[in-house]
Amino acid sequence: LFEVERLGGSISRVLQGRDMLTSSVAEQATALLKGEVPAKWDAIWEGPEDPLAYIRAAISRLGECEKLYQVANKGGVVGQVPAVDLANFYHADTFLNALRQQTARALT
Repeated sequence: LFEVERLGGSISRVLQGRDMLTSSVAEQATALLKGEVPAKWDAIWEGPEDPLAYIRAAISRLGECEKLYQVANKGGVVGQVPAVDLANFYHADTFLNALRQQTARALT
């Protein structure tokens, strides 16, 4: 979401005349105007192809990650969470690999 927020701020500053239009901002803004997700965003997370759906999905996943973070900060562990939907993770494979490593360390 940082990249989304940063682009929004950059476009706003350009439109207000407070900043110069860079090639990166122009490229990303052009993609948005075409109804496409900017390549820079897609490189971070391959989400929906529609920009609005991409932002909504990213915000939804962020909320789910925040819930899991709250459980972990209260001394809970993933096994105590009633259900974890891996579809809510940006990179489920990274999460599963970290969980595998943590489990292996705990068992040795």
